Parts: sequence; structure tokens; C-alpha cells
Amino acid sequence: MEIYREKKVSLWKAAEIARITYREALEEIRMRNIPFNYDEKELEKDLKWILKQ
Repeated sequence: MEIYREKKVSLWKAAEIARITYREALEEIRMRNIPFNYDEKELEKDLKWILKQ
């Protein structure tokens, strides 16, 4: 989760690297008091993914 804290990767990518689910990653950052980083760029990426489905 440190690479997520350093804003080097998204939470999805950090979860993938750690081999945990996204939900588990959310719990990890909560337990470690790491702020949830979600900006406009992430929103756009998520919307594109949703609309592609």
C-alpha cells in the first residue's frame, strides 16, 4: 500500500500487486490511515470502463 500512498499507482493496481481484492485494499488503507485518493482522472477512467460494459 505504500506505492498507493506515494501516488505511484491506483488503488486497483496496488490491490492487484498485493494480490488482494479492491475491497480488501480499501480496508487496508483505512487501517493504515492512508487517504483515499480519487481524482478527476480516476473518475474518467472508471466512467469509460463502466460505459464499455
